[in-house]
Amino acid sequence: MCDCFKKISELLKEKCLESVKDQVGFQDLTDSGFVNSPCLVLDSDMNQRKTAPFYMPFEIKYTRKAKTTGNVREYKKTIDFFPSHCPICGEKYNEED
Repeated sequence: MCDCFKKISELLKEKCLESVKDQVGFQDLTDSGFVNSPCLVLDSDMNQRKTAPFYMPFEIKYTRKAKTTGNVREYKKTIDFFPSHCPICGEKYNEED
């Protein structure tokens, strides 16, 4: 599997550090990284592995009547989208990693 996210993470860390290191009171960089980091998730049937260096949560919001009260309220549902290929270099991810 490619190491694009590792390379990009290092470049972004340096770029961000350049933008904050001269701020009054700056002391040290304590952490950096992508918010959606490497993960392993089993699908809803708990039988298929999905791995990727990142995932993109996709959320919908909708309204419906509550079953108990009948009041209309907002609900939301989120699913995790795992790309099959690296969006940087195009290499196919190995689902067994």
